[in-house]
Amino acid sequence: MHQVSPSYWPSAFAGKTPDTRPIRDVYPVVPVGYTGRARVRGDMSKAIGLRVYKIVVVEEGRTAPLPHDLDDLNINLDDFVHAFVDAHDAIKEHAEEERSWYIQEKDRDTEGQSSGLIHYGTFGFESNLIDGKTKTKQYRRKTTDIEEVPLYYEFWVPSDCKVGFAAFQSFQGRSPISLITKSMRESFKVRNKGYSLYFYKVMPNDVRGAAYFESPVKKLRLIRRTCQAASFA
Repeated sequence: MHQVSPSYWPSAFAGKTPDTRPIRDVYPVVPVGYTGRARVRGDMSKAIGLRVYKIVVVEEGRTAPLPHDLDDLNINLDDFVHAFVDAHDAIKEHAEEERSWYIQEKDRDTEGQSSGLIHYGTFGFESNLIDGKTKTKQYRRKTTDIEEVPLYYEFWVPSDCKVGFAAFQSFQGRSPISLITKSMRESFKVRNKGYSLYFYKVMPNDVRGAAYFESPVKKLRLIRRTCQAASFA
């Protein structure tokens, strides 16, 4: 069972204590009352986030989730997750977005479980890095240098339901989620003609037992806010 080990908890998060429980212990089915994003309290400029998504397989043109081990699939979701991780252990650059990423897996087991780090890079610009005290130049940064942040991830595809789960860490607003999910959807579509992969944020009203689960909307009120005209008499 994989845990978020402090041994590879990013150094940028020094002083922050990681939750060492596996995601399956924290979220045994889906996270009850989870808001879609968690943060470590403190300086918001150094906010650490964790975003949880459910993953579903659907037939093109339809919306109903299908079993992820459907016989018609060339590769089921469990095996696809492992294959995707294995295929992305080298740096992948996105010139237009000026971003890069690659996956460093730390642990895996059955049920499409994989966890580790996504090394997320941001392209830089040419500049000097100096010592703040002595003002002496330490390094001449080149345009080819990439500022890289290691971010935790975990995939989990339980065998007894029609959805899988993915958790992605973010730091200071930086997140590779859109790049990763786009790449996964494109790859899944190529390998399974006629089927698509979708990611949906896990929100409180999605969770059985949450206050708003299956609660119908009884009233909708539209309010136009107005302010009193100021008098300059």
